[in-house]
Formats: sequence, C-alpha cells, structure tokens
Amino acid sequence: TKSTVGTGQLTRIQRAYKVIAPAYDRLRPLWTGGALGHAERFLERRVLPQYCPPGATVLDLGCGTGANLERLLRTGIPVSRYVGVDISPAMLGRARQKFSWLKSAEFYIGDIERLSFSDNTFDFALSTWALEHVPQIEVAVTEALRVLKRGAHLAVLFHSIPDFPWGIPVRLAEPIFRLAFPIRFLDPDYQFSISLEHHWHFAKGLHTLLLLAKDEYA
Repeated sequence: TKSTVGTGQLTRIQRAYKVIAPAYDRLRPLWTGGALGHAERFLERRVLPQYCPPGATVLDLGCGTGANLERLLRTGIPVSRYVGVDISPAMLGRARQKFSWLKSAEFYIGDIERLSFSDNTFDFALSTWALEHVPQIEVAVTEALRVLKRGAHLAVLFHSIPDFPWGIPVRLAEPIFRLAFPIRFLDPDYQFSISLEHHWHFAKGLHTLLLLAKDEYA
C-alpha cells in the first residue's frame, strides 16, 4: 500500500536511519539509562505481563532493530507470532539479521498509517518511539486498533512535551531535532477518544505511555 508519508519526509527518515542502523544497538544504552529507560522498563515489567496474553500474535509498529522483540523475549511471555513493521530498510535489515533464528518473527517494510493486515488479526500491539515521526497520528492508531482483535490492547510510548517550565527548552530544541529527523514532541494528554484505558507520564511528562483497548463490540 502506498505510504502516506510525503516522499521528502520518507527519504529523510530512511536516510537518517541508514546512517544510524549499523551502530544503533551499541548506542542505544546511552539514552536508555535514564528516564527513557524508566519508561521502557515500566512497559516491560508492568504493562506487557498484564496485557500481552500468553501465546499472543503481536504487532510491533515502528519496530526498528527489534528492541521490543528483545523485551518480549526477556519477559518470558510465550508469543506465537511476532510481526514487526518499519519504514526503514536499514533498521529492518539489522532486525532480520539479529532474529534469523526465531521462526515466529516476521519483519515487513511498511507505513504504520496504512497496514496491510486484515481486521481482527492480532492479540496485542505496541509502538515505542515511532509516533513522533508519523504525520497523521490518529490514522496510525486507528489502523492499529483495526487490526487488533476485539478487547485487545495497544501500548504506545512516545516523546511528549514536559510540564512547565521543563517544556520550554524542549520546544526550543524541537526545530533542531527536525534537522535530522521529521520528529515532534507530542501532547502528553493525547486521548484517542474512548479507546484510552490508562496513561502514565515519566520525566515530568517528557515520555508518555498510553494503553488503549479495542472495543469488544467493534
């Protein structure tokens, strides 16, 4: 399916991650040791065990090199099928190389705003640090909920605007970030209509984790 990401923006994302991909996994501990790591550990230790059912089919939106798959493996939750989708061929290449031994893992290049999967396919979905690059966030979330089974959950972790006064330097720095990536810091109180079940803020709101549930009657 044709991507809704503009050609120029798509090129910038793919070019940036092509440069980063070879060193991404080695560099990642540099920024996961602080508050960002706190948010990720909360996802791993509190959210996944409670909301990702054993034997689940799992969709990872913006999977990168497979950090969320590593997270699932560490939890010990048995997953029958893992599907990672990302817009960067370079990042997916690293993921496929790392997990070539895992027969239940599949990786596809694609736009998370336009998923090619059928309705009611997955038991759980998650997305970490990907919505910041997406032009139409609500479209991406709606697509994720569409492919989830009724009553299933979507966990979304993203960078957001911190509380005052910490939000001031973030807003000032955002244009600098955009020189390398089409990235933005999102509203920490994104509601996504009635789908929102829980939300947690970390580092004064710099990182936000949302848990959304698909209506059992949808």
